[in-house]
Amino acid sequence: RVLGQPDYSFPKLKVSPVGRVYHPLVGDIEVVGMTVPQLEKKLTTDFSEYVIDPKVSVALEEAQSAKIGVLGEVKSPTILVMSRPLTIIEAINSSGGFLETANRSEVVLMRQSGDGRLEKRVVNVKNYIEGKVGPEENITLRAGDTIVVNGNMRKKMAAVANSLGFVRF
Repeated sequence: RVLGQPDYSFPKLKVSPVGRVYHPLVGDIEVVGMTVPQLEKKLTTDFSEYVIDPKVSVALEEAQSAKIGVLGEVKSPTILVMSRPLTIIEAINSSGGFLETANRSEVVLMRQSGDGRLEKRVVNVKNYIEGKVGPEENITLRAGDTIVVNGNMRKKMAAVANSLGFVRF
């Protein structure tokens, strides 16, 4: 959308299989590998040749190729295809939710940075669920992200002890 320019705004555009969209004013635009903010910046620059001080906004409504992994102490570890933006909690819920032995306080988000390095971020999902932190802890995922839900050793030991018939005092 281009603010104040209905002739140049489109409610939806489809990305071609080769990663391009077509706009009648600026032609073919390669969007493959770009984030929404990067695309907004590029389109603002492209439109500024034809429109005075363009205000461009872009929203991703549906994705077909973006995949994320959810591994570890969830009921159904899986690779999810993101057809819409997903948060960490939505992805965990889509994988069946936490197992009893899950460590909800130290969920690991692994993400590849722009320079190719693997970044690890520990997220305290338990605090988010309990309302102790703001929505920034429920991070929106990107294609290629992997969520690892580690186990809580104390809970695992208790589960083993219960299965062996030991009584807790």
